Amino acid sequence: PSVKTCIKVLTASFLIAATSVSPVLAASFLENLQGSWRGKGSVEVTHPKPAKNPLACKMKANYQPDTKSLTLMGRCGSVSATSSFETILTEAADGTISGKPILQRGDIAQINLSGKPDEKTLKLSGSHLSNKLSVIFFLLEKGRFQSQSSLIDAKNRTTDTVIHWKQ
Repeated sequence: PSVKTCIKVLTASFLIAATSVSPVLAASFLENLQGSWRGKGSVEVTHPKPAKNPLACKMKANYQPDTKSLTLMGRCGSVSATSSFETILTEAADGTISGKPILQRGDIAQINLSGKPDEKTLKLSGSHLSNKLSVIFFLLEKGRFQSQSSLIDAKNRTTDTVIHWKQ
């Protein structure tokens, strides 16, 4: 896939899973992401033609306590492309976090991601037809976390992304 397509897939997946901050810090898991974040990392396409590009992102998170939802808006870019994003994450009563990569088109846009956090990680995954998306976030310390995502699309193309985020 093109770098721009990779950025869109990855930013959407990052945002959906960007809830890896420890739930011990606030009443709601998503509430911990309130504020502004910056991230740097890379997008790596491993199949069919290997390529690796640096990536830089910014996002703002707005938590709504009445609906236990978090709206994430931002922008990611590499040397060859930039992309804006917006998504909404929702926390259910049982602690499950769910969302959808709304920036996407076609079959990838139909993937519903969900998962439950533990003390230091959040693993979200979903699939639609032959497209599989997984995202894992690791809490590093207050105000910092790392995201890792992996997309395998219907044509068996693999895209992996790692971003180090800080407030």
